[in-house]
Amino acid sequence: MGGVVTKLFGTRIENGEDNNTERRNGSNSNANREHDQSPFERYISVHKDALAYFSARCFILLMGVLYIILCLAQDYYYTPTTYYLIFLTACVLNLARFYFRYTSCTIPFFSMQFIQFAMLEKSFLSFTYAFIFLKSYPTLPLSIPILITAVLNIGLFTKSFVNLLSPQMRPKIKKFSELVTSHQAQLMRISAMFEILALPITILHLTSGHASILQPFIYFTYLKLRVMSGSNPYILLNIQGLEMMFISFANHRYCPDILSRIIRGVLYYITKICSIQQVPTPAPQGTR
Repeated sequence: MGGVVTKLFGTRIENGEDNNTERRNGSNSNANREHDQSPFERYISVHKDALAYFSARCFILLMGVLYIILCLAQDYYYTPTTYYLIFLTACVLNLARFYFRYTSCTIPFFSMQFIQFAMLEKSFLSFTYAFIFLKSYPTLPLSIPILITAVLNIGLFTKSFVNLLSPQMRPKIKKFSELVTSHQAQLMRISAMFEILALPITILHLTSGHASILQPFIYFTYLKLRVMSGSNPYILLNIQGLEMMFISFANHRYCPDILSRIIRGVLYYITKICSIQQVPTPAPQGTR
């Protein structure tokens, strides 16, 4: 009996030592693998989600450049495909960002707090913009805000790992990142201008039969939410500038009465947007 117990426990001890040895060997191999990795590879292995977003934005920018080239070449066969890929990728990207942002908090799904959080959250508003024009008639100005957002985010992401790159690639990437950072305000102002321009474009699409009757009203609501969120303050500044320009033009003595009435009708809706107070995005309460 004692011999059997000795053999049994001896076998268990040997198996335990073998398992410990395998664990040590596995940990040593992982440590050696991490040691063999370059700093850039270690950075990428830690920030896999950011790399996925970066890749999606690079794809958007690539499709945007191709779309602009096709528009300039007046190639109307492939322009709808590239336009659709730009907006579809933007929809998926921003919806994924909003999902991961939402899962980090304890807001009940489809509650009033969730709706308030979604309506003022930047990624959800970006998803809304891309979704509104996803099946719209391909128009170059509509894609400009998405492309500018992609450029800004690419410049911001490359700035975080530029020092980990090889000496040959570092100067070019650093120059691009610094160029985007130095012109960030101008790019945001241009993006805001095209977001405002999208409203009359939707009206033109409606009159030409390329949009539904609800699209201008939905986009007008989107603009109000965009101003409320304050994610791009230049939207409100540009709208206020347009308001002053239209007022001076409508009050000009050479302006016809019919045109003056039309301008005052447009001013009514512009004033409704300008009177909106910015509401900060509600901070998520708690974490999961």
